[in-house]
Amino acid sequence: MSVHITKGAQENAIAAALLVKHLGKLLISTGVVTNTEAARVVRAAEAEAASLGPDSGPAIAEVIRETGQEWKASE
Repeated sequence: MSVHITKGAQENAIAAALLVKHLGKLLISTGVVTNTEAARVVRAAEAEAASLGPDSGPAIAEVIRETGQEWKASE
């Protein structure tokens, strides 16, 4: 049985966020992705989060912004 099924949504979300954060830092620091491209990804994700509604959208957008700031710092 997959660990994704046996763990809760919060654990899966945190694991995904950590992987994305570190993958983004690696891609930017090695020049595979430019900071401009990463900023575009952050803006697109923020826009999508806003479409999720007032209950969860703002909290999700905040996590996305924080990840974007960490990516920017890794350049």
